[in-house]
Amino acid sequence: MASGGWHRLIAPPDLSPYPGGGYAISTLTQPYHAGYGGPEIDQHQPKVKSVSLAQDGLSAKLVLEKLDPGFVYELDLVRLRSRDQEELLHRNAFYTVNEVPSRNTVP
Repeated sequence: MASGGWHRLIAPPDLSPYPGGGYAISTLTQPYHAGYGGPEIDQHQPKVKSVSLAQDGLSAKLVLEKLDPGFVYELDLVRLRSRDQEELLHRNAFYTVNEVPSRNTVP
């Protein structure tokens, strides 16, 4: 099942030099156990099906080939710049997928 989400920006990005996006996405999971933390396992880079920028340029929707429950997704916007060529204040975002809604409940 394809799935994705909206990511809010505070300034419109300059996407012209980055036809593939200005971002990298990776995933990982950790085995459940009583202690905190643990080794990072099952790391991979999910395939991005599409990226669309909102008309106001302040949010982008990333659609991945699939989302795996129990995985942490890291979005690294290292190459993305504002239209004034400023770097992002916080270039990394992390999202843990606990449950993937059924196709019928996704707006």
